[in-house]
Amino acid sequence: MGEEIAMQQEILEVSQVASLPFGVGNVGADRHLVGAEKTAYAAALGRHQHEVPAGLWLPFDCMDEREILSLADGTSDPTILMQRRAFQNAGGTVLGFTKAAVAADAAYLRGTKNIREAYEKTYEVVLGFGIPDAAHDGCGASALVQKSVNEPVDLAVALQTFAALGASEETVRGPLEKLAANKKQRLEAGFYESWDPAWHKEFVMARNPENFSTLRTEGDDVKGHHASGLLLVSGRNYFSKNAFIAETGRQAFALTLDAADEVAHMLGVSDQERALISLALRDDSFNVANHIVAQGLETYA
Repeated sequence: MGEEIAMQQEILEVSQVASLPFGVGNVGADRHLVGAEKTAYAAALGRHQHEVPAGLWLPFDCMDEREILSLADGTSDPTILMQRRAFQNAGGTVLGFTKAAVAADAAYLRGTKNIREAYEKTYEVVLGFGIPDAAHDGCGASALVQKSVNEPVDLAVALQTFAALGASEETVRGPLEKLAANKKQRLEAGFYESWDPAWHKEFVMARNPENFSTLRTEGDDVKGHHASGLLLVSGRNYFSKNAFIAETGRQAFALTLDAADEVAHMLGVSDQERALISLALRDDSFNVANHIVAQGLETYA
């Protein structure tokens, strides 16, 4: 990024806080850890989180757990990639915030006619905050834009998920229903039909090649997705994904929700709208993950 970020000295204590009650995919189905292996996995998740100073912004890579092999600007040195600093969001920087803001009917997007226009508008806004775009080749979140909206996690299961992560059902039920109604209205109006993952790839590569990554894939039925868990990154930290993989030989999805909440606060124009965008970010992450992971994936924090 250019700015120097001190490596966090404190080793965070991480443990399993939940198991995802949704999942129609098959990633993680055979990757559950127990005993000493689970303890070692959690400890490594803590070691590979590093603090980012307040006011400094990193790109939001996708929550994808696979190793970064190269960037579109030509970077392929494993040592450099091991030191990559990025937050993580479902689909990358602009896609994640666009979908959340659309679901929340955010004021700054009113008047946009389709998801592409909304993406372009969000790009301008977050770039103005100093946050660059990021994405990766073959992104499932990008491929699933309309499907993740059209086939969400059932409300009862979503409420169970939020409750497992410490939220009150009474607090989130109404807002989740509002988000669902907003998305249904957009779907019926054809708002999401213009989305094209190839357009998304070209958009980010042309503007932020230093943040467009190629990930390690394999020829198995999960394309190299071998996550044993989902990490909810602590506070204003980033997760050093490649370093974690190099040390442990294992993978972890990751979401930097606290950092994303800061962006939601900047995107919203009222406390209610900001809270709704923050909730929509989580809701969208779960709806995307639902089509990728197997039910029961362990969640760590």
